[in-house]
Amino acid sequence: MLLDCLYSSYKQFRYKCSESSWQRKNLSIIKETEDVISETITIWKIMKTWLHRVLMMALLSVGLSMLLLPYNDYYSYWDINSSINPVEGEVKYLVVFLKLLGATLTISGLILARRLYLPKQGIMIAPPWIAILWDVITLIITMLAAYMVVCTVLSKTLFVVCHVNDDFAVFMGNFFFFFGMPLVVLYTSRFTAQTVQINADGIKVDGLFETDSISWDAIQSFDFADEYVMVGRVGLMMPRKLQKTMVIKDTLGRQLKINEPQLKSIKQDIIQKLIQFAPERLRGEYKELLDEW
Repeated sequence: MLLDCLYSSYKQFRYKCSESSWQRKNLSIIKETEDVISETITIWKIMKTWLHRVLMMALLSVGLSMLLLPYNDYYSYWDINSSINPVEGEVKYLVVFLKLLGATLTISGLILARRLYLPKQGIMIAPPWIAILWDVITLIITMLAAYMVVCTVLSKTLFVVCHVNDDFAVFMGNFFFFFGMPLVVLYTSRFTAQTVQINADGIKVDGLFETDSISWDAIQSFDFADEYVMVGRVGLMMPRKLQKTMVIKDTLGRQLKINEPQLKSIKQDIIQKLIQFAPERLRGEYKELLDEW
């Protein structure tokens, strides 16, 4: 919010001095400054949305793992001064403490989650229930990984015996929680956070990686680009078509990319808005392309 306000004030200042000789002499410096400010705002927006979702997923997965999955409350370790028998005992109220902590973390995660699924202005490429479905699937996997993380912390600090004795499973759980889950969240956020506004002024796209708009007068062409992801088949990595992205180009070479909606009803809403507001010179071009979408 602060960066947006500063950027808006800067653009107002640039407009007021648009006729000054100072600006004409330093146009390249101003353009570079604008690009840096714009990129900074974009990076901050990506980081804020991504970190919000990662924190929500971490709190919920750890909290639910403490509430739903079993933990031991006894410890066992070898004393360096005696190698005859291990030192064993019980950590009093450990399970109760984990349940209370799990409830606290779960409530905190739910509070963060409320802001992620609010309706947004324009056409949402993925409705809230699809975003929730993706997050629930990710949460189930992450909850198992979080269980490994909690077991690792308890075994290293209190020497609590974990139910899982497979070192590889524990390692993979820790690896997914700290490295895999953030990447999965980044991937799902890209496809569930985009909105499109189409009106008489033009087209505006607000997504995880970009927020930009193009007026109808500046639009040069509509096109589609296939996006692929590498998948493993029969021991080989092969490309698999992920989606058909709509690419809108303007006269300055800029591009707006609209993700392919997963629901036909949303795709029809976008098509109807284009038919309603697009000028005559563009209708013949995009109508032929939309049949491929």
